[in-house]
Amino acid sequence: MNRTTKRVANSVLNRRAFKKAISVEKNGIAATDESYWSRQALLLAHSLEKGMSMPNIRAGFGENKASDLADIILSNESLDSYARSEAKSVLYSYVCYRDSSCDPLSTDLRDRLMSASAQELVSGSLPYDAGYFSRDGMDAMQLLSKRRSVRSFKSDKVSNEQMNLVGAFVASSPSACNRQPWRIRWTCDDTKIQRIDELVPGNRGFEGQIPNWAVLSCDRGMFGTGEAFQWYVNGGIALAYFVEGLYLLGMDSCIFQLPVADSCVPTLKELLGIEEGDAVIAAIGFGISDEETCGLHPAAARRDVGSIVRCV
Repeated sequence: MNRTTKRVANSVLNRRAFKKAISVEKNGIAATDESYWSRQALLLAHSLEKGMSMPNIRAGFGENKASDLADIILSNESLDSYARSEAKSVLYSYVCYRDSSCDPLSTDLRDRLMSASAQELVSGSLPYDAGYFSRDGMDAMQLLSKRRSVRSFKSDKVSNEQMNLVGAFVASSPSACNRQPWRIRWTCDDTKIQRIDELVPGNRGFEGQIPNWAVLSCDRGMFGTGEAFQWYVNGGIALAYFVEGLYLLGMDSCIFQLPVADSCVPTLKELLGIEEGDAVIAAIGFGISDEETCGLHPAAARRDVGSIVRCV
């Protein structure tokens, strides 16, 4: 096959792959029972929690939603563990909230809700921590603005303990209705590292310099048919928390985009055990930066703030 024919053939294949990928993105992937019912439970739980934090609640607030949530808990074995614990805990807080109000639940409804509830997680509404609004002594802006992309690392492998700390930081990031749909798969296995080096686009010329790789993905099944592409919004927020979390713990990183239609995505999913229905957000190379070999970094001038933030 001559170069022209090969270029045309590749172009056609890429267009087909892109069209297929966009079709999947627009239409979504049929949610598994676990994703579907977990999503429904978390949406109801979030709505109840939000209501409990508001003043001047109307009479009968939340009764239908609490009843629906109890139905899901009692009749569904396919909730994921977090969704089940969150749903049961919010339901428990809701009953306590109504008990302490001037608008208590009927005995039958209260008994039914209590049969589906349990105090497993912190839930309901809480006061802001002391000092929350003053932010005395905080220097977060300086820390967050200092981070740069790094591609030259020491050979040190990251530990599970370090990654659990970063994971806890990611878990604090905001998501639509607190669905927390993201997943992070990481590895420091040399064989997998070498294969990821070969697969990730944008890494050419830097192979062998990254000791740890992670791929952040987002469960499409946690979003409804009217929420196409929102997994990228939620996943992007979690991605920012992930790299900033690494930086706060003394590690550096570099984010690599993974185009929707790129042929590397299915292979990466298989290699790292990423669920078929997940949207892959990005790959991240990370580790302890090697100050002796890092050399220079791009100046990466930032846009004028006035072009980003504008009062209208």
